[in-house]
Amino acid sequence: MPEVEVKFEIPEGGSLDDFTRACAAVGLELGPPETVEVVDTYYDSPDLRLRAQGRALRLRVSGHRRILGWKSLTPADPDGISTREEEEFEMPEGTPPSLDPDLKPNFVVRQNRTRWQVQTGDGLRAEASWDTVTWEAKVGESADRVLELELKDGNPEHFRKVALGLGETLGWPTATWSKYERGLALAGLELGPG
Repeated sequence: MPEVEVKFEIPEGGSLDDFTRACAAVGLELGPPETVEVVDTYYDSPDLRLRAQGRALRLRVSGHRRILGWKSLTPADPDGISTREEEEFEMPEGTPPSLDPDLKPNFVVRQNRTRWQVQTGDGLRAEASWDTVTWEAKVGESADRVLELELKDGNPEHFRKVALGLGETLGWPTATWSKYERGLALAGLELGPG
């Protein structure tokens, strides 16, 4: 299933009040906020075989949920909108999934996330996430704040207009990088094709 989203880099001094005012200005209605911790571990072989195939393997843990997911590594459009193929599988609690023994964890992405279900008056539905992100690898860690808007239901072109209107109202830059790319760079792994 395609995942369509945009990320905005939250600047120094950028606030939740800025975000909620901008949502009102572009006609996005916010549902009640929910705060969760999301921990993503990305796996690949030492020679980055999955990366070379244009995909990433992620194990996401949030509360009691464990979700194994494949993501395509399609780059974001120049305007920051990303459209990637994503396939997710709910995993039972307990032991970790059995993976190819050649696949090892490369890095972890921890996200303290406040999220809202959002919609427009004409039926577009999305999820907004205000993330404080920490990337962790053997060589160190890095942190940033990111606002994501992900399409849940509706026309992708209408989503593009609403999302870019939100960014213009906020005055915050779109991020054309992915969290995967940032983790790979922190881990000191070759980016290569994809």
